[in-house]
Amino acid sequence: PDQLKDLVTRIRLVEKALGNSDKQVLESEKENSRLAKRSIHANQNINKGQEITKDMLSMKRPALGIQPKHINLVIGSTAKQDIEEDQWITEEMIENYGEER
Repeated sequence: PDQLKDLVTRIRLVEKALGNSDKQVLESEKENSRLAKRSIHANQNINKGQEITKDMLSMKRPALGIQPKHINLVIGSTAKQDIEEDQWITEEMIENYGEER
């Protein structure tokens, strides 16, 4: 009986150590996660009113702008303001973001 109790205790420890399959960013990881991921950046100066094309964009760190998976929502939109080279692009910087074209 003592060995069985010890076995069950050790199994429960292993279960805790393995964790679960839910993937989530912990509070302590959020800052590093944001810095490690990428966002859409301007790879040249983009003037206010200019239509944004794919060749004007690149994906760089940090992830302070629009996520790369949304690049098709950015292409074809218009700059609301001057965007400097290497600046990350946010939704507030562009008109027609996400509209069907």
